[in-house]
Amino acid sequence: MQRQTAQLQQALNSAGSHLWTDTRRLSRILQELINNACKYRAPGQEIRLSITSQSTEGPPEETYIRFAISNPAEIPAEQLPPLFDKFYRVPNGDPWQRGGTGLGLALVKTTAEQMGGRIGVTSQGGLTTFWFLMLQHPPQPHDPKESAPAMAALLQS
Repeated sequence: MQRQTAQLQQALNSAGSHLWTDTRRLSRILQELINNACKYRAPGQEIRLSITSQSTEGPPEETYIRFAISNPAEIPAEQLPPLFDKFYRVPNGDPWQRGGTGLGLALVKTTAEQMGGRIGVTSQGGLTTFWFLMLQHPPQPHDPKESAPAMAALLQS
C-alpha cells in the first residue's frame, strides 16, 4: 500500500473555548471524516477542517460547535441522501481504488446522534463538506422539543 500525505488546513474561531463531550467518540468522528477526505481526493489536494461556534435564538438559547471537514471532490446531489446508510458507496466514487466497506459514515452518524449531535453533508462547486453540530455546554434541563426548531435553523445556515 502506498503511503498518502495530505495538507490539512485549519480554521478555528475563538468564540467558545469549552466543549463538554466524550473526547474518545469525538476523536473517532473526526478521524473517520478526515480519513474519508484523504481517501476521496486527488493527490496533492488540500483538506480543510473548520471549527466554529454558533448560537441559536431560542428559546432556549443554545450554543453549538460546528465541525466541518471539506475536500475538493464533488458528489452528485442524488448520491448525498444515502451516504450515511450502512454499506452504501457512491458508484464510481473511488477512482483511486482505495477501498472501504461503506460502514464508516453510518457509524459516524450513529455516534454523532448518540452524543446529541447532528451530521450532514453538502457537495457543490467541486467541494464536499461533511459537518456536525454538538452542544457546546452541558444541556440544561428543558423540553428537547423546544430546541429542535432552533437546531433546524442552524442546519439551514
